Amino acid sequence: MYEIFSQISNLFSQPLINIFRETEGIPLLSALILGLVGALAPCQFTGNLGAITIYGNQSVQKGLAWREVLFFILGKIVVFALLGLIVWVVGNEAKSTLTMLFPWVRKSFGPLLIIIGFFMLGIISFAFI
Repeated sequence: MYEIFSQISNLFSQPLINIFRETEGIPLLSALILGLVGALAPCQFTGNLGAITIYGNQSVQKGLAWREVLFFILGKIVVFALLGLIVWVVGNEAKSTLTMLFPWVRKSFGPLLIIIGFFMLGIISFAFI
C-alpha cells in the first residue's frame, strides 16, 4: 500500500521539485514549494486522505463539516509553521556553535558505536537496563 501512495506522491511532487530547483534563488517561493512537496509525501498524503474520509463521512451524515475541515487545515498550518520556526531559530543559534562542536561530536561517535556494539553482542551490560 505504501508503494502505491509513494508512486502517487512522486507523480505529483516531481514537477514541484523541478520548480523548486528553478526558484532556489527566491527563498520564500522555494520554501512554499518545498512545503507543497512535503504535503505530498506519502505519510502526509495518507493522513490527508484519512481526514478527507472522516470529514466526508461526517458531511454525508450531518451535512457539510466545514468548521472541522477549517480547524484541521488551521491545525496543520500552525503545527508546520511552529516546526519551521523552531528549526529556523535552532539553526540560527546552532550555526555559530556547531562548527566548534562538530569535531568533538564526530570523535565521540567512534567509541560510542564500539560500546553499543559490545552491548549488542552481550560482552558488556549496563546496570540500568
